[in-house]
Amino acid sequence: MKVLLAWLIDFSWIIYAVCGLGALIYLFRALAVQQRLGASLTTFEREMITAQANRLWGTALGFVLVGVAVFLLQTYFIPRALPNLEPSPTPEVSFGLTPIPSPTPTATPVAGELPTLPPTVPPPPPPTALPTEPPTSTPAAQAGEGLPSIPVGARFGDVAELVGYDLANDQVTSGEGVALTLYWRALEGAATAEYVVFTHLLTPDGRLIAQHDGPPAGGARPTTGWVAGEVIVDPHVLVFNEEGAAYTGEARLAVGLYLAGAPQARVPLATGGNHVVLPTVINVIVLGP
Repeated sequence: MKVLLAWLIDFSWIIYAVCGLGALIYLFRALAVQQRLGASLTTFEREMITAQANRLWGTALGFVLVGVAVFLLQTYFIPRALPNLEPSPTPEVSFGLTPIPSPTPTATPVAGELPTLPPTVPPPPPPTALPTEPPTSTPAAQAGEGLPSIPVGARFGDVAELVGYDLANDQVTSGEGVALTLYWRALEGAATAEYVVFTHLLTPDGRLIAQHDGPPAGGARPTTGWVAGEVIVDPHVLVFNEEGAAYTGEARLAVGLYLAGAPQARVPLATGGNHVVLPTVINVIVLGP
C-alpha cells in the first residue's frame, strides 16, 4: 500500500496531465456534437446526438473528477494517514537530453561551531648539517676547538662560506685589541686564487678604529690549499689605530675577503655587498686609574 501511495505521489503530475488532456479532448468533441444538434431534422437523430453529447460531457467531467480526487488524496489524505511518507524529488525531464540529478544538499554548520580536527603531529625537524671536518686541518682544529659559538652562514661567491665565529670578549680596551676566531668552509673556487681575510672594527658612523688583514690562519692555511668542504679555523687579533686609541663606545666587526695584492678587489656576497657585519656589539672602554 505504501509503495502504491509513494508511486502516486511521485508520478501525480502524469495523472494531472492525462486528466487535463482527456477533459479537453472530450470537451471539444462534446461541443462539436452539440453543434450538430441544431442541424438535425428528425427526432431520432436529435435523440442520438443528445445521447452522444451527454456521454462526451460525462467523460470530460470524469477526467476532471479524477484529477480533483488525486489532488485531494495527495494534499489532504496521504499526509494525514501516512505522515512519514514524504514525496521524493520530481525528476527533471528534458526532451532529447539526459536528465541531470539535483545536487544533494549539504548540512550548513551552525555559527560558533567548528569542526573537530584530529591533532596534528609536527614532523620531526630535519637533521642539522654539521661542518665536514677536513682531512688536514689547522692546529687549532686538531686541538678540538669544535664548532663556532655564534653562527653566521654568509657565502662569499664560490670561494668560501663564513660558518660562524668565536669572540674572546665583547668588552675591550684599545690597548688589548679584539681577539676574533673565524670559521670558514671552503667552496669549489677557493683554490683558484690566493685571498686575504680582512677584519675591521667600525664605529656606528663608519669610522675604522681597529683592523687585521692577512691570509687565513696567519698564513698557515692559504686559500690555494683549501679543499672544497673542509672547515678552516682562522684566528685574528684586531689592533687599534691612532684614532681608535682615543675612542670609547660601541663598535661592530666587518669581515670579508679580497684578492691578494688588490684590496679593492673584494669577493662579493651571494646576498649582495662585499662584507658581512657580525651581530655582536663590541664595547670599547677605558681602564680606570
